Amino acid sequence: MAKDNKIIIVTNRLPFSCDVDKDRIRLIPSAGGLITGIGTIYPKNDTHLWIGWAGAVAIDKTNENRIKSMLNEKRFEPVFMSKKMYIEHYNGYCNQVLWPILHGFTKKVVYQQFFWESYIKVNKKFCIQLLATYTKTGIIWIHDFHLMLLPTLLRKKIPTAKIGFFLHTPFPLYEDVCKVPEYIELIKGLLGADLIGFSILSYKLNFIETLKKIGYEVYDDRFLIVNGKQVNIDVFPIGIDFKAYEKLSLSAQVSKEVQRIGKLFTNEKLILSIDRLDYIKGIPAKLRAFELFLQNNKSKIGKVQLLLIVVPSRVEIEDYKILKTEIEELVTDINNCYKELSWLPIIYRYNSFSLVEISSFYKSADIMLVTSLKDGMNLVCKEYIASRENYSGVLVLSEEAGASDELKEAILIKPGSLTNVARGIEKAINMSLDEQQQRMKILKKKISLKDVFDWNRTFLEKLEEI
Repeated sequence: MAKDNKIIIVTNRLPFSCDVDKDRIRLIPSAGGLITGIGTIYPKNDTHLWIGWAGAVAIDKTNENRIKSMLNEKRFEPVFMSKKMYIEHYNGYCNQVLWPILHGFTKKVVYQQFFWESYIKVNKKFCIQLLATYTKTGIIWIHDFHLMLLPTLLRKKIPTAKIGFFLHTPFPLYEDVCKVPEYIELIKGLLGADLIGFSILSYKLNFIETLKKIGYEVYDDRFLIVNGKQVNIDVFPIGIDFKAYEKLSLSAQVSKEVQRIGKLFTNEKLILSIDRLDYIKGIPAKLRAFELFLQNNKSKIGKVQLLLIVVPSRVEIEDYKILKTEIEELVTDINNCYKELSWLPIIYRYNSFSLVEISSFYKSADIMLVTSLKDGMNLVCKEYIASRENYSGVLVLSEEAGASDELKEAILIKPGSLTNVARGIEKAINMSLDEQQQRMKILKKKISLKDVFDWNRTFLEKLEEI
C-alpha cells in the first residue's frame, strides 16, 4: 500500500467482521457506539487508513492475503489474531478486567496473568502493523481501552509522530483504577500520546487525579510533561450524525414501518428501551422500576407498554449469560403478574435490528428510557432525539450516562433508585405536549450543533495545533 496516509485511525476492530466460507468472503457489519461514531466520519478517499482486527480468527495465510487484498482497496488494514490471542485479549483482559474497572464494577473483575500477557502481545502487534503504514506527515488517532499501551509503543519507535488517543468509556476514580495490577503501565502507555481525549469533564478530572497519585505534575488541569514532551488532556463529547438520523426518520421506508408498529402498539403510551446486553446498562433495575411504576399507577395498566430491545453482546462471558437469564426471568414474572387478555406490559426482543427498524422504533415511541448505571456517553439517547418529528417525545435519562452532562432538558433520573426511576417514567407519561416540545427543541439544537463531525473536527484541530 502506498504510504500517503494523512490520518490513520486505529481501533480494536474494523467496522465489520470477515466471514470466510470456502471461496467467499463476507463483510458483516459490527455494532457498538465506537464503531458507529468512527464509521460515520471515516472518509471515502485515499488519504485515510483504518487499522483494526478483521473479526476473524484461525485464518490460514492464503485467506489472510485474500482479506488483506480486498480490504486494502477500501483503505482498511486488517490485523489478524489467533483464537487464543483474541479470547485472552478481548474476552479476557479487555472485558473481564478493564471494562468492569473503567465502569466502577470492581466486583465483576476476573483476573488472570495470561490475560495481561495477551494484552501486551496484541498492542505490540498493532504497533508493528502501524509502523508498516506510517508516513512522516501522518496523524495517528487511537481509540479506546483495548489499545492503552499503543501510544508509548509507537512513541519509542517514531518519536516525532503526532499521536492522539480518545477513551470512549468513563475513566473512574483512582480508588478503582489502582485495583488493576498493571494500572501504572497502562497510564504510562497512554502518555505516549500528544493529546488524550475524554467524553466529559469528570472523566478527565479522574484521570488527572490518578496522574497526581502516581507522581506526575499536571499544569492547569490541561497538560503534563513526559520525557520532555507535552501531553495534553481535554474533553471532546462525541455526538452522532444528526442529519443522517433525521433524514432517515423522514424516509418512506421508516414511515411504512411506523405504520406497521402503530398497528401492533395501540396503547396510549409506548416506552422504548434499547441497550446492548451489559450489566452497565441497568436493565434488571429498569424492569423493576417499571414494575414499581405499574404498582403505583394502576390506572395505566393496559395503557402503557415497554418495548425492551436487548442487543446480544459478549455472549461467551459467563456474567453476560447470567444477566440474560435474569432479564428474561424478570420479563416473564412481570408479564405474568400484570398481563391482561390482549395486553402485555413488556414486549421483549433479544436480537439486533436494522437502522430502518431502529429509526422506526425511535419515531414510534412516546418515551425513551435510558437507565445506565454507568455509561461513557450513550448515543442511543441522541439518536432518539434526532429521530423525533414535531418535537414531541420525552427522554428519561440516567445521570450516570455521559450524555446527561449535555442533555439537561431530559428528565434526569438516579438509576440506583427504583423509586426515582419510576417517578421519572410517571413524569414522562404525564408531560404535556407543550412541555415536551419546549424541551425537545432545545435538545435537538444541542445535538445538531455538537454532532459527530464537530467532535472529529475539534479533536483533530487540537491535535494539529500541538
